Amino acid sequence: MEDINRKLRGLAEKHGFARIWFISADLLPDEERAEAGGRCILLLAYSYNPFDGNEHIPAYYLASNRAYHAFNDFMRDAEDEGISAARPFIRIKPLCEAASVGTVCRNGLVDIDGLGTRVVFMAAAADGCEPERYSCKKNACGGCSECTRACPMGAISSKGADYSRCIRAHMNNADHPDFVKERLTKYLGCEVCQDVCPRNGALNVETPSDAARDAFDIKKLLAGDTKAARELVGRNKSGNGKLTAEAVVFASRRDDFKALSKSAEQSPFEAVKNALLWANRQRGDK
Repeated sequence: MEDINRKLRGLAEKHGFARIWFISADLLPDEERAEAGGRCILLLAYSYNPFDGNEHIPAYYLASNRAYHAFNDFMRDAEDEGISAARPFIRIKPLCEAASVGTVCRNGLVDIDGLGTRVVFMAAAADGCEPERYSCKKNACGGCSECTRACPMGAISSKGADYSRCIRAHMNNADHPDFVKERLTKYLGCEVCQDVCPRNGALNVETPSDAARDAFDIKKLLAGDTKAARELVGRNKSGNGKLTAEAVVFASRRDDFKALSKSAEQSPFEAVKNALLWANRQRGDK
């Protein structure tokens, strides 16, 4: 079993994961333990660095898509090594706390020592590996209220995060409510609470790659040329004109909005049409 753990650690590192934990299924709630079939739980953490807080390109969703493909490669390699693994539904946050590998913060995200909250988690249930014990130092939120003050939706309090109020909870569809358009800071989501969290203070702020810059060029997105951007963030999160509609929102804050938005007027998507109507109302344009 230790040999299987060692092999899986090597595969995790090969595919860019910062950590892998081997967790007993006994720590899962009954329904999740049954779905996992009692097998050892592999929890993998894919770490990423933030972009500047004023950047509209979403560091998280770029990393999430990379992690998804890396995990697929990890699972294929595990199968080639003769290790049977499957992907049950597992709630990550309570598992991290139950296994003492991380701390759930006031903003609802998990802090991992050395990685902060800038982590994408992947999980599997595997045969033949040995659960291990962990004892991370619990690092509960104290007097800091940076995320509470910064959250554009007021979704975070001293009692924790109310996901029903989180802006991301209202962005599943392409056609966002007006209150989301007013507060939008990133394509596809929001990273404000992570930008201000001191737990992420030691992480290096990166610049988006040239490929990401080109893919998220606002003129391209407004013209409906979203293929490259969708390849980078994942197609299932970005369809039905979502990126173009969000580009309209960001363009509405610019002096050259009228010229920029002309190409978006040809979009067949209702979300884009509604974003244009909203933008014109906001700007007082006829």
